[in-house]
Amino acid sequence: MTTQVDGEHVGASGDHPTRRWDDEPGAITALTFARYLTTGPTVAEAMRYLVGLLSWPIGATAALVACPQGNDVAICAHFAQPLDTTTSTARIDSARTQVRDAVRACEQGRPVLWTEPDDSERVPLAAWPLGPARHPRALVIVLAKGREASLVQDRTFGVPEALAVYLAGNSAQLGIARHAPAGTPDQVSLTDRQTQVLSLMAKGLTMRQISHQIGFSESTARSESLAIYRALGVHDRDTALHEATRLGLV
Repeated sequence: MTTQVDGEHVGASGDHPTRRWDDEPGAITALTFARYLTTGPTVAEAMRYLVGLLSWPIGATAALVACPQGNDVAICAHFAQPLDTTTSTARIDSARTQVRDAVRACEQGRPVLWTEPDDSERVPLAAWPLGPARHPRALVIVLAKGREASLVQDRTFGVPEALAVYLAGNSAQLGIARHAPAGTPDQVSLTDRQTQVLSLMAKGLTMRQISHQIGFSESTARSESLAIYRALGVHDRDTALHEATRLGLV
């Protein structure tokens, strides 16, 4: 998997089989956020909490969940710190346009990091896809100022995955049906590695056993399982296996 960074692509953390989950700089943020999500907050509350977590390490000033809607996007939930009085109207309008473009770019299934914009009127932000293709949505984080893409990538490691799993189980809050409609295998797009992980999950193997079986890290196996959940529109292993069986994927 690759990440689009101002037209370039850099390897995502899942492409480094020697790195463990707890080796990642942002792991503590993701684990803290995941624990908070177990308390059952609204998505708007989750966005407020996330801005608080990321305000110091990467200068986050706003967080939102958005879904494509025609030629525009619908904001499902958001939280923003008060705007600096020096922020121009043109900058705010530019941010709205960028959010739309970022959410659209996420429909391709790849994160987008526009963290060091060349144009002074553009606002630095990052976005990640959160849902399967038939229920596309994205998490967008707006930054106070430009940051190195690698820093943003490290400090947000695991955060989108945690939110995606939460939304899959609480999607009614976004006005999206909790269970995916009946579909056919060609409506679910899995990579070869995800298909392999799914087949081993169906055999009852743990993430550690799957990682040893295929030869990559446990954190990568876990990331692939979360990607499978998103593709199937579910939030846990049992439901994923049930849906995969129904679709003839296992």
